[in-house]
Amino acid sequence: MAAPLITPSPAVRRARGAVFALFFTNGALFANIIPRYPEIKDTFALSDFWYGATIALFPLGAICSGPFAARLIRRITSARTATMGTVGIGVSLTMVGAITVWRASMGGAAATAGGGSPWSQGMAAVVAYVLFGVVYFAGGAFDSLTDVGQNAHGLRVQRSYGRSIISSFHGGWSLGAVTGGLMGVAATQAGLPLGWHLMAAAILFIVVGAVAYRFTLPGSDDGRPEGGVDAAAAHADAVGAAEVRSGGAAGPAETGVGTLRLSPTLVVALLTVMALAGGLIEDAASTWSTLYMRDELGVVGGMAGLAYVTLLASQTAGRLSADRVVDALGPRNTLFIGGALITVSTGVAVLWPSVASTLVGMVLAGVGCASIVPLAMNAADDIPGLPAGSGLTVVTWLMRLSFLLSPPLVGLVVQATSLRAAMAVIPIAGLLTLATAWVLAPRARARSGGRTPDLRPAARL
Repeated sequence: MAAPLITPSPAVRRARGAVFALFFTNGALFANIIPRYPEIKDTFALSDFWYGATIALFPLGAICSGPFAARLIRRITSARTATMGTVGIGVSLTMVGAITVWRASMGGAAATAGGGSPWSQGMAAVVAYVLFGVVYFAGGAFDSLTDVGQNAHGLRVQRSYGRSIISSFHGGWSLGAVTGGLMGVAATQAGLPLGWHLMAAAILFIVVGAVAYRFTLPGSDDGRPEGGVDAAAAHADAVGAAEVRSGGAAGPAETGVGTLRLSPTLVVALLTVMALAGGLIEDAASTWSTLYMRDELGVVGGMAGLAYVTLLASQTAGRLSADRVVDALGPRNTLFIGGALITVSTGVAVLWPSVASTLVGMVLAGVGCASIVPLAMNAADDIPGLPAGSGLTVVTWLMRLSFLLSPPLVGLVVQATSLRAAMAVIPIAGLLTLATAWVLAPRARARSGGRTPDLRPAARL
């Protein structure tokens, strides 16, 4: 029998908007700095390897803080974790901008763009680089807490909705990243100092995140209300007031992405590779596409950031419609089609490089990768044989490995060859998507609408 359709209460609908806003701010904060990566590379006089290693400090911070996310969520709730992380990212990026401006004011080695090791420069320049690394690392640590917190809260809202809405939240991240990327392009074109640019962006999106927090679901993430009778009443209104249109109690709904009945360890491994593939696409676009457009294809000024913005724009469109596509095609077929789009379009762009082929490849890759990470996280949230939420914590944390390892490794390859090697990562990620999509069940499956992930430590695997 078909699962009953659930009408969410007004409080749950407001919570959906709040989670969308948190995803939006997370994407916008991060993306503001990406069009200015070439400026940072030139200012600190970094070689391709050292540039990649420096960018990898952000995901390194994320990996270091990731294991503490579940504990923090249990202590202060997922909504507070996501909001606190948003503030931390904003403050960290503001300091990144100020330190970069300070380093640029020193002159000297900064004039030799792409020179080499940061340790071969003067003492003041080394101090500036170390401070940059510390605050950039901290930004990544806060980003990981935000990521796990907003995904956990989004999945909680999804269970109250009784249908899949997780892709729309990731669409909010992509929309925020497009917004932030365009802000970065405009700031670069206008010659706005990096420090003022990032501080203004941080203030704006911290305010958005703080307002969004007021409309998140009340109560703790294990289903228990906080703050006594008044909070209990609010919690009941938000979570328990969902009405079934057929007139009965809220029952199971088609919100779960199932996996084949395999060893839980194997399923987690395959979903991790799948999420890594999605991460590699975003990382290659964010870390290298602006440099590729500027240094390989001759695009000047802020317009060099258009490759990244183009991928994000098409990814946004794909994610905002992905839930309906997954309902129509099923999770597995959605990824098979997406993986093929990524592989073919960006493969052609790498073999026959031009501005036109690169931008077309980015458009199709953005559509193709739209569902990879949301489907991997949705499937990881409820793997049979594992404590609820453990798979999500593990896959989210390990996905950060792609952001940590790929910049310095790709930097070494680029240094030995050319920037085309960096862009070749994207069709390889498309092949990884095709190789792992089979682990998903052909169709979404029913699961209880009232369960909340327990977010116990991933070490239980």
